[in-house]
Amino acid sequence: MSKQKVTRVDLAKSLSELKLRDILGNQPWGLVCDDPFRALFKEWGFPDSKLISADDVNEDPDDVPLPKVIVICTEKPERLTQLQLRERDDIQTLGLFSQLIPRLAAGLPPRWKPRAGLNVKLEYAIVCLPRSGSTLVARELKEIGAGNPTEHLRGTVQVLLRERAITRFEFSRWWTMVRSGHNVNGIFATKIIFDFLKMSEQFMTPKELDEVHDFLKSVPIIYIERLDKFGQAASDAIARQTGVWHLWSKDMKDHYDEKLEGLDGNFQDAISTYQKFRRHESELRKLLDSLGSRVIRIDYQDLMDQPKVAIARAAEELGLEIPKDYLSTPLTLQPTTSDVHRRLRDRLEEELR
Repeated sequence: MSKQKVTRVDLAKSLSELKLRDILGNQPWGLVCDDPFRALFKEWGFPDSKLISADDVNEDPDDVPLPKVIVICTEKPERLTQLQLRERDDIQTLGLFSQLIPRLAAGLPPRWKPRAGLNVKLEYAIVCLPRSGSTLVARELKEIGAGNPTEHLRGTVQVLLRERAITRFEFSRWWTMVRSGHNVNGIFATKIIFDFLKMSEQFMTPKELDEVHDFLKSVPIIYIERLDKFGQAASDAIARQTGVWHLWSKDMKDHYDEKLEGLDGNFQDAISTYQKFRRHESELRKLLDSLGSRVIRIDYQDLMDQPKVAIARAAEELGLEIPKDYLSTPLTLQPTTSDVHRRLRDRLEEELR
């Protein structure tokens, strides 16, 4: 059976993480659309007053009343309609797939524009496997004033890369946008989970992958390593079963404990994850060694025992000054470990040693 062809409408519906329905629906923008997108927008409950026929615009752009901002939503390349409107200096056009979606996938506002004269004092990356404490490290570094470490290379980007024949996604342009748009007081920080990087690699061109590697070669890398792979695999398996990856506040703890009642983790999944984590950790170490990256290592156990101290040391190695009261302030994230985690971890060790 042949694979059904994916359309831009299909992708727009699937990219729920970007909240396209809310953004397009709530903004006072006109939507220049073809028939497939008109059907989607009607399904989403958009009023007819927002919808403008792409055929009418392409046929006679000067005669069509248009709001100040329009988003072009068509299965065909959006540039064709933008060229038709190039003489209309009273409006701003945004291509859904060429401009709006890449900006949202970069975590930037829909109408973001690069800043002139951007000051870059420091760029760095947090790199690790899942369930290594990277979210805690990122949040604490933000508190210290080390930029805003964010995981930019996520599932949405993989979809845009995989379907680039339809999306026409330009990774290099997107990555430049990420580095510029997330510069906070001269500091750009990103977080790369190695599993997501590996999934993205299969859809990248050699030139695009080289660009990622060149970045990792040129900036300090905070590498968090969790040596206890049994505990790491148990943490991942339980997070998947509960749907709880982080406890953002103490108020979440009681609800989380309820989810853990009677739970023992998916043992077979945990075994597969354990094997994958061992393999990926080895690959990540080899990658960083081969690139000659400047590595600032945080041992996960140190992060659990003395989180503030471990993170402050890493920040100092980045050349940053630590606020005087930092060590006495509360943590920005609560640990998820429990007796359920420990039992599954011990069971894995007994089975796989």
